[in-house]
Amino acid sequence: MVMKPLREEIAGKTQMALVVLLFTSAALMLIACVNLANLLISRGTARGREVAVRAAFVNAELESILAIPGVVHAGAISRIPLTPADPASFYLLAGQSEDRIPQQVALFRVVTRDYFPTIEARLREGRFFEISDRRSASPVAVVNESFASYWYTIIGIVKQIREVSIAEELRPAVYLLHEQADQWVTKGAQPSWIVVRTAVEPASIVSAVRQAIWSVDKNQPVWRVQTFEEIVHRQLSTPRQSTALMSAFALLALLLASIGLRSALLHRDTAHKRGRRAYGVRR
Repeated sequence: MVMKPLREEIAGKTQMALVVLLFTSAALMLIACVNLANLLISRGTARGREVAVRAAFVNAELESILAIPGVVHAGAISRIPLTPADPASFYLLAGQSEDRIPQQVALFRVVTRDYFPTIEARLREGRFFEISDRRSASPVAVVNESFASYWYTIIGIVKQIREVSIAEELRPAVYLLHEQADQWVTKGAQPSWIVVRTAVEPASIVSAVRQAIWSVDKNQPVWRVQTFEEIVHRQLSTPRQSTALMSAFALLALLLASIGLRSALLHRDTAHKRGRRAYGVRR
C-alpha cells in the first residue's frame, strides 16, 4: 500500500478545484460576452428602426408641405441658424495628439436633404446630400469652411452659416443626414425645425403648413412659427436696445451733471453777492 503525503494530497485536490473553477469562470465569461453582444446588436437594430421611422415621419411632413401652392422648398434641421445654446462636441483628427482636444470644438446639426437648398446655402466644394445618401457602411457629412481639416466621409463644403448669433465668431460645423443619425455620435439629435422657402408671403401659408403636418400626425404640436427676418431683427434689436438704454443713461447723467453744475454756480454767485452786501454793511 502506497501512502501519499498529506500535503501532496491536499495540493492535488486544490489544483483540481482551481482548474474546475477556472473553466467555470471562463464559460460564464463567454456566456456573458455572447449575451452582451446580442444585447448591443438588438439595441443597434432597434435604434436603426427608430431612426428609420422618425426619418420617414419627417419626410412625410415635408412632402405634404411641398404640395402646398407657393412653397418652393422645404427642409428640416435639428436647430435652426441664429439659435444659441447649441449642441457642440470636441473632436480629434487622425494623427493629432490628445492635447488638441480642448481647442477643437465643432457644432453638430442633423438635416434633411433639402435643407441647404431651402435656405439657399452656397456650396464651395463637392455636393449637398442626395437621394443616394442613405444608411450605409460609410455615412457622409457636409462641413462648413471653418472646419479646416477633413473629417468623416465629407462630400461637400458649404459656405459659412451663422448658426449661433450674428455677433459671435464663426465656428466649425458638421452637418449630418438625418437618415444616418444613428451612425454618428449625435446624442439622439433629430430634425425638430422645419424650414420652408416660399414664392408668396410666408404668413399666407402658415395655416396650410400646419394642416400638412397634422395630416401626418394630428397630435404633432406646431409652435414658434417665425421668419428669418424676424429672427435677425430680434438678434439685432438686443444690441440696439442696449445701446439706446446706455445712451439714455448717458444723457440723463449729463443732464444731472449740468443741473448740479448750474446749482453750484448759482450758489457760488449768491454767496458772493451776500458777501458783498455784508461787506458793505460793515463799512
